[in-house]
Amino acid sequence: MKRLLSFFLAVAVSAPLFAQKEKFDPSTGALLDGKTIIKANVTSPLLNSYSFSAERILTKGLSLQVGIAKRSDSKLPFAESVEKELAGNKDFSVNNLTVGSFAVTPELRWYTGGNYGKGFYLMAYYRYQKYTMQGLEGKTELSTTVAGTSKKEEVNLASSGDLTTNSFGAGFGVQWFLGKKKNIVLDWNILGAHYGKGTLNLSGTFTSKNELSENQKKELEKFVSDKLQDVQKGQVKDVNVEVNAKDKKVSVKDMSTPWAWLRTSLSIGIRF
Repeated sequence: MKRLLSFFLAVAVSAPLFAQKEKFDPSTGALLDGKTIIKANVTSPLLNSYSFSAERILTKGLSLQVGIAKRSDSKLPFAESVEKELAGNKDFSVNNLTVGSFAVTPELRWYTGGNYGKGFYLMAYYRYQKYTMQGLEGKTELSTTVAGTSKKEEVNLASSGDLTTNSFGAGFGVQWFLGKKKNIVLDWNILGAHYGKGTLNLSGTFTSKNELSENQKKELEKFVSDKLQDVQKGQVKDVNVEVNAKDKKVSVKDMSTPWAWLRTSLSIGIRF
């Protein structure tokens, strides 16, 4: 980790020095004014997603970029490891979970060398992202009394839902103009980090031999609430869980949760 951070620091220090040496006119060799760049993220398909962005150079050293990203519904990568880390036991399963997402990311870039869209840059951005989830499964045992004897009844749950996040972040990267006319663009988003809040909604069904009693209903609500709090490492206090014993349905509404993520990518594009 120390070597990796040292490498990033070396790039951050040296890139603007190289960028300051070369004078550049964006309109030279451009189809239009040379200040619009369309890029495709070549690393996103590794995660079964597709990401594109459009950058507009506003002035010397400053640009605005808007990116969109789409992940098709597919199984969660490393599902077994995630299940072990988040659930910690057999009560929750993500082996059949599929996740899709859509994101929009407006981003302001400052090119520290004062160039038109090239060289080392610092970025500040906002990200809206919505995840859709299907196939989240769980099971528990609820207490019941039969003929005066206390027993356990197994209940299985299956749910789906969505998580909407809003976050702000910052980071740094390097962008190069390549080719004879400097119209081929290589953008290395070295590292970004964003933090914000998310809102989770879930709905699903459960199976049981008999209609749940009032005590069993409360017990099931507590089970779901406790599991979601376990996933969030105790950062969520209030979880609004509703159990409809008659229709055998369960839902979680507007659960607020902190949200943080890292960002890195490599993109190739064309400058017009």
